[in-house]
Amino acid sequence: MALTKDEITAGATYTVRFEYGSLSSKRFADAVRLVKSIGTRPETTSVYVASDKTWLVELPADSVSGLSDLRTLAYIYNATVERA
Repeated sequence: MALTKDEITAGATYTVRFEYGSLSSKRFADAVRLVKSIGTRPETTSVYVASDKTWLVELPADSVSGLSDLRTLAYIYNATVERA
């Protein structure tokens, strides 16, 4: 079940899924770039799980920018964000 904005918090691991066809190819590429960038920060990971076609994103408790980006994925790019 997709989480609301207030339920997405730092210090947890999430799965991120994009609905096929819900974004234009440019917006999809922007969303993938954003989810990949979360994993480039210290102590934060984002890994693509090909078998599920999802991203596994782990945010440490002090990851303010990662949290902001994850919420952006959920509400600007219409990604489904769930606890892993």
